[in-house]
Amino acid sequence: MLPSIVQAEGYPDVQTFTATYRKAEALVSRYNREMAEWERQRPALKERPPEPKSVRERLRRLQDEGRRQQSQPRRKAVDGDSR
Repeated sequence: MLPSIVQAEGYPDVQTFTATYRKAEALVSRYNREMAEWERQRPALKERPPEPKSVRERLRRLQDEGRRQQSQPRRKAVDGDSR
């Protein structure tokens, strides 16, 4: 069921989706840390907060990259005792 869901969203396989998700998760976590730091320093700083628009754009790019990746053929494990 899960493979059909990720393929319906344009990803070649679950592994590609998972890798893309992890990259996106790291990007969002970094943005949240930057925002928290900015909030702590806000009275002293006159600069603008980290731009969420750029984070959204990077997330879209990650999604597009993941969807473009080709599915890698699965290799069957070879049992050394089968000879």
